[in-house]
Parts: sequence; C-alpha cells; structure tokens
Amino acid sequence: MPLFHDLPFPDYQAIDALNWSRLKRLATSPLHYRENVSTKSAPAFSAMHAAVLEPQRFAQDYAVWDGVRRGKEYDKAVAENPGRIFLSPSEDEQIAGVAAAVRRHPVAAALLSAGRAEVTITWDDNGRPCKGRSDWLTADGDIVDLKAVPSVAPRQLAVEVARRHYHGQLAWYARGLERQTGRRPTCYILAYEAKAPYDVGVYRLDPDGGLYVGEVLVDRMLLRLSECEVADQWPGQAPDLADIVLPRWAAGIDEEPEEQQGDDFLDD
Repeated sequence: MPLFHDLPFPDYQAIDALNWSRLKRLATSPLHYRENVSTKSAPAFSAMHAAVLEPQRFAQDYAVWDGVRRGKEYDKAVAENPGRIFLSPSEDEQIAGVAAAVRRHPVAAALLSAGRAEVTITWDDNGRPCKGRSDWLTADGDIVDLKAVPSVAPRQLAVEVARRHYHGQLAWYARGLERQTGRRPTCYILAYEAKAPYDVGVYRLDPDGGLYVGEVLVDRMLLRLSECEVADQWPGQAPDLADIVLPRWAAGIDEEPEEQQGDDFLDD
C-alpha cells in the first residue's frame, strides 16, 4: 500500500490494524477494549467535516429536507437526490455557520489552504499493524484535527483535550506519519463551538509539552495492551474491592461543581 492513500471510510475500516478509536478504550479499561463496542457518528457530524474540509464533496453528498422522512414527497426528494444524505434545516444552518467561521479565521484558513482531507496512514509498531485517519494533512506534511468543543477559550480547551485524550490521538497520527516519512509533523487542533457565534480557535500541540505527553500516553496504552494479551486478562474498571470515597462537596466542604455543558457535535 502507498504511504498515504485516500480511501472511502468503509475501506479504511476494513484494514486489519489497530486504530486510535480502539486503543483509547484502554483508558476506560481493558474490558472495554476487548469488547470494542462500536459507536457510529451522526450524519451531521460527518457532514460538518465535509463542509469544513471538503466543501465540494459536501455539496455533492448532502441535501436539506424539511419534513417527515416518509411518504410520497419524501420518496420524490430521494429520487431527485440519488445517494445524497439529508440534513434538517437546523443542522444545515449550524454546519454552514461553523464552515463560514473557519474560513474567516486567518490561521485556520491558512492551514486548510492546501493539503488533503481524510488521509489514511498505515505503519508497523513492533510487529503490530497500526492505522490512522487524519482529518487534514497540510501541504507541508503537518496534521490538523477538527474538534467540536464546549469552548475554544485556552484553559477550557486544554481541559477538553486532556479529558478526551486528544493529545494521545494526535500523537498516534504523528507516530504513524513519522514512521513513514522520517519527519515528526507539527500537530494542530482546529477547535470550534457548534453554537452561535461559532467561535473558532487553532492550537498547536507543543512537541515538548502536549504532544510529548500524548506520546507517553500511547506508549503506556500499548504496553498495557501487550500485558493483557500475554496474560489473557481483561479486567474492568473496578476488579477489586474498594472503599467509596465521597467528593468533598458531599460533606459541605466545597460547593458542588456545575455540570459541564455538552455540545451537539462532540466526537470521540
């Protein structure tokens, strides 16, 4: 297979190799890794990526339908839009808002000005076939990952990156790219808020900071995976008896933390 190859997503899924979506389940437990319960992205999530990264494909693959998805009128719309995926008007408005905000952001626009979307990378890690699919590979060979976040403010964004292990995901892609090219890529997160005013931020993972921490996380997960495979032991999150330690706010010591607001297009 070539170093980089643009593949339809089903063909990428068919490659028999370890990917980040599977490996990151070890952060929950080896049991979750072994069971590997798959989660499917909503059509609007895939449409968001297409609108931001491949606007021409977005126009070809998606259409808007405002109504019940059954009956003669719907059947007629399907016939008039063969192969297209229908979005609701609210989804289309949201996607258009984010795409326009990304184009207005000078750093984001520059990173997306030349390159390729949805680039598949395959490599071997100590005899283990691995794969990754980068959202965007710039003309200079750097990685850009598109992320929906509750807030693009620096401190909140850093918490979200750590909580969702995005630094590990970028380190995974960077590892594969470096194995294939001999060059360590720069990794960027293009973050957006999926609610008006659709704020956008672009952040670089410091090679000696966030990216290094991600590399350590990947190494730790691969080591844990090897240990579980050798022992054929796949414990869950609480394999041993343990005491319950209540949070401080339960005793009135601290105020109960506010629940963090979610987001319509948060990916995993």
